[in-house]
Amino acid sequence: MQSRQFLSMVIVLPILALSVGAAENTTIHTATPTAQRVPPNPTPCSSYTKELLLENKLALASLWANLSNSDQSMKSTIAKALDVADRGLTQASRPMDLCPDSCQLPPQPEIVLRSTPHHYLDNYEDKTKCEAYYQHTLKEPIRFHNKRFRSTTELNHWFSDFSQGRGQEGADLYQRCDGLCSPSYTTFIRKEAQQYHVTVEVVCGPARDKHDNRYEITLKYLWVCQDKTAPSP
Repeated sequence: MQSRQFLSMVIVLPILALSVGAAENTTIHTATPTAQRVPPNPTPCSSYTKELLLENKLALASLWANLSNSDQSMKSTIAKALDVADRGLTQASRPMDLCPDSCQLPPQPEIVLRSTPHHYLDNYEDKTKCEAYYQHTLKEPIRFHNKRFRSTTELNHWFSDFSQGRGQEGADLYQRCDGLCSPSYTTFIRKEAQQYHVTVEVVCGPARDKHDNRYEITLKYLWVCQDKTAPSP
């Protein structure tokens, strides 16, 4: 009788040991909530953009052309371009399928105005300095923001003074882009509540050829997706 009990214990103990070992080697899979599968840093809505070219013209940068308000002067060319862009804002063609489901288009695009020297010098005194400025400001442009204007005319007057080194911002720019180095301007304009909110980004680059003395003026609409929770302008 005792031998049978001993045999039973011998048989049962290995079975229990196998059961414990199986439990230790068993991986329990639990369902992962869907939210955890979303990337921790999803692509921001503002990274989805589209530009629409409106105009591309050459304008004279000479002092006389701008003082006399010549049709080919920068001041006159920019005034006409801004008027065209402003009047067309509400009818601007909306891009299809630009924004993902989590984002939305704003009611209207931003206006982007680029002013870039048409021709540069090959050899000049400040070349080393200007090339260093260019490499730096290409990555980190000189920014002037939080500017507000009641009309495109007021905006254009300010930009004309600013780009010629007048006023507080103009003086600041010419200190940071000095010598023979020439600035290129990208002006972002957002219309909201009958005001024009303006940011200007400046790349300080090579010396422009003042014998050519022209700037290329490029006008575009810029659509930028925004969060669906963002307030509409």
